[in-house]
Amino acid sequence: MKIYADNLLITTPIFTAKAMRACESAAIAAGTVTGYGLMGRAGRGVVDAILSDADLAMAARAGVLVLAGPGNNGGDGYVIAALMKAKGFAVRILALGDPARLPPDAARAHDLWCRDGGAVEDGEALGDEWGADPALARCGLIVDALFGAGLSRPIEGTAAVLMARANALCDAGARLVAVDCPSGLDMDNGALRALGAAGEGFAIRADLTVTFHAERPGHFLDAGPEQCGRLACVEIGLDDKVSRISKASALDAAALMPPRSGHKYQRGHVLVAAGPRGRTGAARLSARAALRTGAGLATFLAPEESVAELAASERAVMIRAGDGAAGLQELLADPRYGALVLGPGNGIGDRLAGMVEAALADPRPRGIVLDADALTSFAGEPGRLFAAIRSSASKVVLTPHEGEFARLFGDLVGMGKLDAACKAAARSGAVMLLKGADTVAAHPDGRAIFVPAAYGREAPFLATAGSGDILAGIVAALLLRGGDALDAAAAGAFLHQEAGRRAGPGSMAEDIESALRGVLAQV
Repeated sequence: MKIYADNLLITTPIFTAKAMRACESAAIAAGTVTGYGLMGRAGRGVVDAILSDADLAMAARAGVLVLAGPGNNGGDGYVIAALMKAKGFAVRILALGDPARLPPDAARAHDLWCRDGGAVEDGEALGDEWGADPALARCGLIVDALFGAGLSRPIEGTAAVLMARANALCDAGARLVAVDCPSGLDMDNGALRALGAAGEGFAIRADLTVTFHAERPGHFLDAGPEQCGRLACVEIGLDDKVSRISKASALDAAALMPPRSGHKYQRGHVLVAAGPRGRTGAARLSARAALRTGAGLATFLAPEESVAELAASERAVMIRAGDGAAGLQELLADPRYGALVLGPGNGIGDRLAGMVEAALADPRPRGIVLDADALTSFAGEPGRLFAAIRSSASKVVLTPHEGEFARLFGDLVGMGKLDAACKAAARSGAVMLLKGADTVAAHPDGRAIFVPAAYGREAPFLATAGSGDILAGIVAALLLRGGDALDAAAAGAFLHQEAGRRAGPGSMAEDIESALRGVLAQV
């Protein structure tokens, strides 16, 4: 897969199911490839992935069972079956639907399989008797080529039986490889298709999912990583890599390093609003994370009652006494404050809402991160916040978790995370960093970047008090670089995940903040 370098991120394009179909159709129409040619390349990619994995290759020696669906995903299955048979593996195919109704490319693959002596068993006829067939129970490797990304209806009848039997065989020790995606998984949002008209979500569980040309949103969102197991993406000869959705895969180290010469003010100054006495910990975490990430200076704007508490606990962060919108406006007269963090530990209410509006109304362009209480303070009138953002000269990043998101965008709750984040960004005028294991950063112009904590990058240790405050400080420091706010948000989430992984089990927020130093050194 090609790697694309942006200002702060190395990203790889992600395609929705619709965009992938359009990409394939354009290549076929241009005459650069045929539909059957793409099917052959996809099948070879899956077989190569199986044989390059010692565990899957060993499982295949006990027999390969291919579940072939009624569309082109089933055609991939026939190609895979033929290739595995040619390599000496015992292969059986259970077909869903009437092979006579397959689309042309899949029908060609089916006919070639049969011409070479391969048998096709009727999945519907065998479905209820599957459990009584000892040969099926002995198959060590199952290839799920039932539906792929094309499924758009509930799972019913024979399909439900075949999928349930496949999961049962995997529970008994078989391995499963999904072609493009596990059947039942929505490739645009990671949701599970309903089992029956009103049933619970249901999908096949894979050990390895092999997709083609580019990953899909559903591989990273919601239930996607759990159902996909491991994920491999293979090239099939398509050139079009233009997409408005991408995945953070690495960081550009040069973009994160401070200049070789200069002074601290050239690295930027972050202003963090602190809360009342006894609630200053969140601001301390944000400010320290900003310094760790490369800000040259950090200052607290603190109410008088909190000054002594902050002074007793911090050495690297300066303190300016001041409170409310008036106190903030006084400091913002100094143009050297290049980024602001408002919200962590500040307390919910009109005081903080006024500070947010004052920051957004200041004519000097800055980077502004609004987190936690700064979001909830507008829960009753989100339009007030959005109007202030849209009229602001600053680059604004909102960093809600799902609960905070629901308070501002209640009507978007329940739709897929990518759609929700993009719609929220367009509505608010801010870059949306919607947090979670399937973090999505979305820009008002429709661009989006996934920052998945999955497929070897799991970071469960981030689920601890203060973790989000650290993320806010990281993003603020990256906004000082003056680049794209979407890149800053996504790069911040990436660094945050890496710090959580490095901190490891038993870590608290302070451990995550301290781990940033090692993460940046490694990057």
